[in-house]
Formats: sequence, C-alpha cells, structure tokens
Amino acid sequence: MQTKETMNRGRSTADIPGLFGELRDEFASLFQATTALLRKELSENVSNATKALTATLTGFAVLLIGTFFAIVGLNLLVIALLAPEVMSYEHAAWVTTLTTALTMGTTGYIMAKRNARNLNAEDLIPDKTLRTLEEHGQWLLAKAEDTTK
Repeated sequence: MQTKETMNRGRSTADIPGLFGELRDEFASLFQATTALLRKELSENVSNATKALTATLTGFAVLLIGTFFAIVGLNLLVIALLAPEVMSYEHAAWVTTLTTALTMGTTGYIMAKRNARNLNAEDLIPDKTLRTLEEHGQWLLAKAEDTTK
C-alpha cells in the first residue's frame, strides 16, 4: 500500500493542477472549520460577557435599594442626634443629607470603577481561533512548499 508521500513523489508535473485542487479543497475545509470555531468562540465570549454584565447590574440594583434604605435610616438617626443639642432641626436635616449624599456618591463611584475593570474588551477576542488560524496558515505554507518540490 502506498502512502500519500510515495504517491506524491511519483506524480509528474502534469499532476500539479490536481495537487493545487487538493490543496484548495483542504484549505476550504480548514476555512470552514475555523469559521465554525470562530462563531462558537465569539458566541461563548459574548455570552460570558453578558452574564457578567447582568450579574454586575443586578448587584448594583440590589446595592442601590439597600443603600437607599440605609441612608434614610442613617439620616433620621443623625438628625435626631444633632437637632436638639448641636443645631436646629432645619440645619441638621440638610447637613446630614448632604454629607450622606457625598459619602454615598464617592463610594458608588469607587465601586463602579472597580467593577468596570472586570469588563474588558480583550475578553471578547477569539484567542483560540486566532491561534488556529496561525497554525493553519503555517500548515498551508508547508503543504504548498511540499507540493512544489
């Protein structure tokens, strides 16, 4: 039984178009497989990013609701502590509300910045497909060199 290598050695120059036809067919097959891999990998990456974004936004919503109630309770406590002894009720109300708003705004900004770092555009790049394309390109170059020898 002859292997492809021994069969290729026995071919004449008249078989070169046939060899290029085979190379074209193999390239088309590789291209289709790589395209399928690219679609699958992009789909997985987008799905993972969507899940992370949904979880982050849900966390922010729950945090926002909890923070709102905590702020209301904290404001009422501080107003009750400040109003009779330190300042009038009117002054205590706006000082406490402003201080709480600034504190919560700063905290929210820091949290949003920290979580935004987890959503990178680099996570959407199909690394496996790029590596596969590079390997296929090297294989095709080697195959083309072998057929021209």
